[in-house]
Amino acid sequence: MMEYGSKQLGIRTYHAETNEYNIGSRRMLEKLGYEEKGREGIEEYRGRQGRMIQYEYIVPENKNFLESSKIRVI
Repeated sequence: MMEYGSKQLGIRTYHAETNEYNIGSRRMLEKLGYEEKGREGIEEYRGRQGRMIQYEYIVPENKNFLESSKIRVI
């Protein structure tokens, strides 16, 4: 979906947010190249109150989206 947005719609910046206790989501975002930008807000995740982590990804100029991520394409 991000590749389509970048190539077809010209979107250059993506934002995401997840709970600090949602380790799977945090790892996925970091593998895609998202960088942590802040921790603001609190939300419950699996019965635990945790801070919300805000992430940002900026698509590099003149680069293929999949080349710039750390996800392996099979």
